[in-house]
Amino acid sequence: MRLKKLIFSSLIASLLLVVGCGQEGDQEADQGATQEPSTPSRAAPARPHSWDPSLADTARLIDVLPDSTLAYIRVPTIWGLLAAPKEGALASALDSEANRETVMALQARIPEVMNEAFGEFGPLISLLLANLRSPLEIAMVGDGLQPLEADLIIEARLALDSVEELNALLGRYTSPQSPFQQLQVASADRPGQLLVGMFPMFYQFDTDRQRVRMVGGMAASPESFERAQGWTGGENSALRQREQTIDDSSRGLMVWADGSRLLPVLEQMGSPDDLAELRELGLLGLEEFALAYGSQSGKARLSLVARGEDGPLWDYGLPAMGPSSVPISGEADFVAGWVLPDYQWIDTVWRALSPDASEQIRQTNSALVEVTGLELREVVDAIAGRWMLIDDQSGTWVVQEPAAPAAWSAMIAGLSERFDITQTEVQRDGHTLRQLSIPGFSVPDMLPEASDPQEQIARFIGERLMAIGSHYHWMEDGQGHRILAVVPQVLRDRIALGSEQSVAGWLDRTGVSHAGASAFAAIQVADAPRRNYYSYLTVLQAMGDVFNTPIDLHAFPSAHELDLPDHGSIGLEMTWSGDTIGLGLVFENHPGDLMFSGAGGLGGLTVVSILAAIAVPAYQDYVQRAASSELLNLAAASKLAINEFYLSEGRLPSADEAAQFSQVFDSGPIERIDYNARLLRLVMTLSPEAGFGDEATLELVPVLQDGQVSRWRCTSPNIDSSALPSECQGTF
Repeated sequence: MRLKKLIFSSLIASLLLVVGCGQEGDQEADQGATQEPSTPSRAAPARPHSWDPSLADTARLIDVLPDSTLAYIRVPTIWGLLAAPKEGALASALDSEANRETVMALQARIPEVMNEAFGEFGPLISLLLANLRSPLEIAMVGDGLQPLEADLIIEARLALDSVEELNALLGRYTSPQSPFQQLQVASADRPGQLLVGMFPMFYQFDTDRQRVRMVGGMAASPESFERAQGWTGGENSALRQREQTIDDSSRGLMVWADGSRLLPVLEQMGSPDDLAELRELGLLGLEEFALAYGSQSGKARLSLVARGEDGPLWDYGLPAMGPSSVPISGEADFVAGWVLPDYQWIDTVWRALSPDASEQIRQTNSALVEVTGLELREVVDAIAGRWMLIDDQSGTWVVQEPAAPAAWSAMIAGLSERFDITQTEVQRDGHTLRQLSIPGFSVPDMLPEASDPQEQIARFIGERLMAIGSHYHWMEDGQGHRILAVVPQVLRDRIALGSEQSVAGWLDRTGVSHAGASAFAAIQVADAPRRNYYSYLTVLQAMGDVFNTPIDLHAFPSAHELDLPDHGSIGLEMTWSGDTIGLGLVFENHPGDLMFSGAGGLGGLTVVSILAAIAVPAYQDYVQRAASSELLNLAAASKLAINEFYLSEGRLPSADEAAQFSQVFDSGPIERIDYNARLLRLVMTLSPEAGFGDEATLELVPVLQDGQVSRWRCTSPNIDSSALPSECQGTF
């Protein structure tokens, strides 16, 4: 429970810290910010021609976190995730001066719009939209046996120029009743100190880098803060190594945990029965977990990775086949692959999971021998290995990278002895093209005798259809790959066209990691970069409309001017190999493609629809509030009469006197206004024309002060508070 309080309190501190930046009127600090210095573990990237890192910088805390890091969370900014240039097809487009100027204008305008529309809640909405200038990084770091002993580290880049600004912002949230206390302000040579709930937290602001770092926790102290400030690099840590495989842009979402240190704490909370079940599956053997949504090697990637030991999940992974050496002709249109295990793997897993495995294997083997004449081992080893379905310039074909190369020929020979299977060979340009023919069924005795012409026709068609056999054409290349096709022309074209590249190189360009994958697929998508780029521009235009900011799309270069690639790709990979389970979705250009995918500007329309889903209800609420404000104006005469009665009589009207304050309306949004002497208030009964449904009412309660009705309170028992006018949020 204390661990939850620690994490929750520190998250509150980080939220208050960043929200405070949204209340500053000056949004121009970042535009002239100093370039980010390099860190010990990551060489500073070459500054793009136009992009300013002060608009959306990369994560930096992860570069220096030590090996003792238990967990790490990175929350991206929308600008870093979608608008900042990254390696890939849209790098030049997002690096344009027009993109930089547009993002800068939107970031400056968003806080103004939010503050005008939502008042004190404006900074909360502006938090993720404008004022956070790098991912928000949160890490648990400690060498102790218990996570409670770890420090919580928070870092972010903010739109501030001085430590005094930060102190002032934090001070705004301090009050005797608040769980957030500022015990000591920070200075250039001394950290500040906060009390978040029951946990101390120390902070400092680097004005050159515009970054704040906070260190908190049960054991946090000035000494632990200084140690954190002195971290110099963690490039060989498990965290950094994992980041480089799932989001090397350092701008995306990332969650990482050291399961070997965190799971023992969770074990203390579970019941013995639940823990036994989890242990049997191997879930308590989880050593590492990672989730990321960002960019990797020039492609956008959504990744989920888990690594562990001791249990079926980790002990029985499929064999990793390594990089493929299969060549392809030209560019592939799609590739799909899967790994089939050999007999040894099936036997091992079968015996580990079933106490009756020996008998089950014996029965299966006997049944297979009876039907085919082949043992289970012969069949399984013949088809074991990596299979791929590929479509390239030569056509569509299937290739096997065999685990046991000789097993295939042995299986075909065995089946040929048992069944009426024929093999033929043709020599073509030094290659042997083979055809395997399996005849159809001859079933004259199974069909009824035909006496009339219609029955004879039906019988003839049935016999001929059943006689259709199966024909497979295949060849082997010099590396032992078995290539199969439906017609021999595909094989002949492969020979004639030659091999310009390997399937491994093509998959690498799509971003799919196939070497250790158990199943994978990638497909080429025509014009994806262009469609994604134009959809992104559509979103910028929509955001300009939402935030009342002019967007000059003419300033942006066209896809032709940028020489964008004429195709992109999407891919999927699933891994269950060795001690690792993983799932990856790879798509073109950058993470925004999940929203931008689709023909033309449909992706932009999707985002506009999302904005509309937020804006339209808000506008409808505004219209209703405006309408209810007009209703209050119609009650002015009744309020004046009550006020004059109180001034004259020194009291409010009784039940016998209430009738003289009633008003009845023949038409319009109000049916009547009555004074309720028991509840001491005016009750306005609204008609359906008011737009609040049947029998809706507004109640006006007089507030008495200094011998007069000083103001009125507005409420309603059956109208949603969001539809009430602003006057009903207090008194008027």
